[in-house]
Amino acid sequence: MKKRMHLTFNLYFLLVLVLAMPWQVSAQNQPVKGTVRDAANQSPVPGVSVSVKGTPNGVTTDPDGKYTISAAADAVLVFSFI
Repeated sequence: MKKRMHLTFNLYFLLVLVLAMPWQVSAQNQPVKGTVRDAANQSPVPGVSVSVKGTPNGVTTDPDGKYTISAAADAVLVFSFI
């Protein structure tokens, strides 16, 4: 009886892990790369703040207007420049 109960617990635990796995995979961050350009003349814009909405994660564009930030696939990026 005790062995059967232990086996049942293990099967339930395995089932929970398998069902939770796709959620964990989709929640992983991935690098997002880009270049910020001026709309008027397409020149790169250095010093633009790029952040992930609702998180403290943020970066600044380099002298060539390029940035790389880690974000979830469904994240919203916020760009600001003064």
